Amino acid sequence: MASATAALWIPFLRRLEQLGGAATAVLALLEFGISVERIPPERIHIGLAIYAGVFLARLSVEMLAGVPWRSRLLDLGLALAVLAAASSAAVGGDFFASGWLRWLYVLLAAWLLHGLGLLQERISRNNLRPALFLVGSLASLALLGALLLMLPAARAPLAPAWSFEEAFFTAASAVSVTGLSVRDVGTELSFRGQVLLLVLIQIGGLGLVALIGSASILERGKLRVWELRFLGDSIGADSPGRARRFLAFMLLFTLACEAMGAWALWKATEGVDLGPHARWWWCVFHAVSAFCNAGFSLSSASLIPFASNSGILWCLALLVIVGGLGFGAHRDLLALRPFSLDRLRWLRWKLAQSLWWPWREPSLEVAVQHRLSLHTKLVIATSGLLLIIGMLIFRFSEAPHALEDVSPGDAWLLSFFHSTMARSAGFAAVDMSLIAPGTLFVLLVLMAIGASPVSTGGGLKTTTVAVAALAVRSMARNREQVEALGRSVPRQVVNAAMAITLIYAMLAALTVGALLWTQPGLELDRAAFEGLSAISTVGWSVGVTSEADSSGRWILSAAMLIGRIGPLAVLWTFAARRSSLEYRYPEAPIQIG
Repeated sequence: MASATAALWIPFLRRLEQLGGAATAVLALLEFGISVERIPPERIHIGLAIYAGVFLARLSVEMLAGVPWRSRLLDLGLALAVLAAASSAAVGGDFFASGWLRWLYVLLAAWLLHGLGLLQERISRNNLRPALFLVGSLASLALLGALLLMLPAARAPLAPAWSFEEAFFTAASAVSVTGLSVRDVGTELSFRGQVLLLVLIQIGGLGLVALIGSASILERGKLRVWELRFLGDSIGADSPGRARRFLAFMLLFTLACEAMGAWALWKATEGVDLGPHARWWWCVFHAVSAFCNAGFSLSSASLIPFASNSGILWCLALLVIVGGLGFGAHRDLLALRPFSLDRLRWLRWKLAQSLWWPWREPSLEVAVQHRLSLHTKLVIATSGLLLIIGMLIFRFSEAPHALEDVSPGDAWLLSFFHSTMARSAGFAAVDMSLIAPGTLFVLLVLMAIGASPVSTGGGLKTTTVAVAALAVRSMARNREQVEALGRSVPRQVVNAAMAITLIYAMLAALTVGALLWTQPGLELDRAAFEGLSAISTVGWSVGVTSEADSSGRWILSAAMLIGRIGPLAVLWTFAARRSSLEYRYPEAPIQIG
């Protein structure tokens, strides 16, 4: 009887929590971004406490109604944290102290993610393509980020106000993990503004769909069939049933790499002048920015002041490489570790073949030994080849220019560093205006190729270029199948690679042409470099971004967002199941060449 009565209160408490969450979000925005003097902070804190009470009441009623506790793991964890923090504050004598109220902000953020998860559920029910959802999500996130960056508390004390155009450009650059900016984020953003920028970078690097999906998994403990299909198509899992494990791997691997990168940067920055920024914050910010291939730096001159610090350059370069290889390749590589499940199965099979067993086990009859997939092999081979070629060309072509006054050891490190950064990161340790035109052309090619699929980087992607090159080779040899490393590439994949390459070239030409038409006096080489940097989400600049007028900045903003989701949209279109045609038109010759 008690459970039935409690179940009747659940819809009312959920609706009350939704209304309270919206009102509390407004109060948090006032305290975070505006610091209105007319509204005492105590009233804002009282509103947060009331919202926490409604949240705890709703969770308690659900537990009384018999809702499985495993489906409320996220809520239970937040409830324990809020109760522990509130008890500590009450014992200390100041119940409305700001310390424990930080947990309420975490609760509010979880509520917002839950709302986005419900939105995703509605969208997936309507069979909306993930590409369209991601386009709207990135644009909405950039708009929200722009509004938050314009708040007074997001600016440094003496920094001038940001216009909407400047804020939207920076937010779009962050969510598309590009790194271009028209304002100095290290000196003109306050600590809160820099935290907001880093959150936008993290969401853009992991993908909004992945974060929403993780919130859904934690909130309900499982995903429905259409959500699994939606996530599997969005994050690149090889089957919808493995989307949940792949998503968990993405999040854990990202956090682990960023934590290790921040620790390595902490060791590398010992005794280094980092300007007005705290050492721990500088390390965390650059570790996340590097792994997400964003290229944002708290230093106004990027990494030029640290060009002689090999520790910082090596840490950032390795983070960029790891983030750009792709989560699918990393998962495939980690399966080769000595104590992986596949290795243990293979060892069990070897023992069964060598020793006499008193019984026969079917699982011991099959040899299971993990081998790298064709995708991973192409990613490693293409990425390694591009890194070496870029490093050699940069080293020898820039010897009389940017590397003229640099020692041989530092010259090789800087060459490797910029060959790595050209693939989508955008950090710079030398003045880009000193780069020779021939080197800029090579960097343009590397920027266009970009990182690997299902990674934090942008560009055409390494496997796309590899498959397109293999297709050209097969055409030249008049072969029907596209072959790679003893395997045949499916025709569907070949068609997608060729389509992505063509569409990317058209978008790049359109971006460069639009810059030339709207920016009088702009040279073709500078327009090409800036346009490719935006559409490939690299973030390098030769000064066009800072000199561009309003129309130029909007063009670059659109290029960054389209460059982030354009190739994915084409790939998802080809990945969709299409019914085969039951007819065939007669052939007709066309004169070419």
